[in-house]
Amino acid sequence: MVFSGDSITRSAAIAALNAADRQWRIAFSSESLLSLVVALRSGFGVSAQTSMLAGPELEAAPRAAELPLLQETEVVVLVRGRTRRGRLEPSWPIGAAGPSAGTRAAD
Repeated sequence: MVFSGDSITRSAAIAALNAADRQWRIAFSSESLLSLVVALRSGFGVSAQTSMLAGPELEAAPRAAELPLLQETEVVVLVRGRTRRGRLEPSWPIGAAGPSAGTRAAD
């Protein structure tokens, strides 16, 4: 289950699954994180998300699922800077795409 269109987690999961020569399919896609979480809670599939975005109600896939590890990716939140040009500036890092170190998940 993935975000519609381009996303860091979607790209990372697809690349990892392809590199591991794993068969996969997209069972659900949405532009809404809430919709993805509801679908995950319902058991429709798995998704690669940061632990902070997934929330406490979801857990990393067990090692028995034998899903490929995802490369670590830094994600930052951008806020409008207080400059005359209105630039967007990085605010704070919120996590890495994929599971915590040593766990496995797929998008």
